[in-house]
Amino acid sequence: MAAGSCAPRTLNTDQLEERLGRQLSDRLGVSHIVAECPQDVEVRRGGRFTCTARAQGEAEGLRIDVTQLDDDGNVTWEITGTAG
Repeated sequence: MAAGSCAPRTLNTDQLEERLGRQLSDRLGVSHIVAECPQDVEVRRGGRFTCTARAQGEAEGLRIDVTQLDDDGNVTWEITGTAG
């Protein structure tokens, strides 16, 4: 038996934060958007979690709802409001 084979896999949220920041910057035409997501998100198809994103120097940001599309860590996201 392989040790740790039952441990849940977690998303690479650091990589996701970088990707979200780039995609939001491109979509909104605002440079240097920084996204923050929760750590230790289990990879699970249909799993949902919320990230926030802010442009550099801005106090108010955006709420980003993220949905996992599969068990491989692929996600889709949408802006769902503001985050203080």
